[in-house]
Amino acid sequence: MATTTTDPFAGKRGDPSHTPVNSLDSDQLDELKLEIRNMYKTTFNIGLPSSKKPETITGQVKDALIKNLEVALAMSPHFQKAVTEEFVTPYIHNFSALSIDEGWLLGLYLPGFYELFDDFDSGLKFIQKITPEACTGARKVVENVIVKHVGLKMESLS
Repeated sequence: MATTTTDPFAGKRGDPSHTPVNSLDSDQLDELKLEIRNMYKTTFNIGLPSSKKPETITGQVKDALIKNLEVALAMSPHFQKAVTEEFVTPYIHNFSALSIDEGWLLGLYLPGFYELFDDFDSGLKFIQKITPEACTGARKVVENVIVKHVGLKMESLS
């Protein structure tokens, strides 16, 4: 299996136009998807051994990918804002139906992602599959920070 020595999307990292919430119209989204797929195919194209398919990824590898996505979500200001809004006003967001925006995923470097998938589509399909578990973990992280911050403020007022 090939190993990653460089980040194929390093030049795209930190692009503020990519958020985890899809706000593009359908033409813009189609254009972005095409750009992402083309960049992935031309910049970094590795093949999986025939015995290793994304649907068979389990155990420590799956847990590591979930944790990496969880950390990425928890660090996103947009996800933090959504969790904060939900914390203050429950049921305004449907976190169980969350799907990852391809443009946002392009802006991240998820260790292990590039070694495991031979094309962006199969990787994205796997990421969508693990999103609910990663989202739950990321929400807990952000909510714990909120509770801690509120607790500290309450202590300082008393």
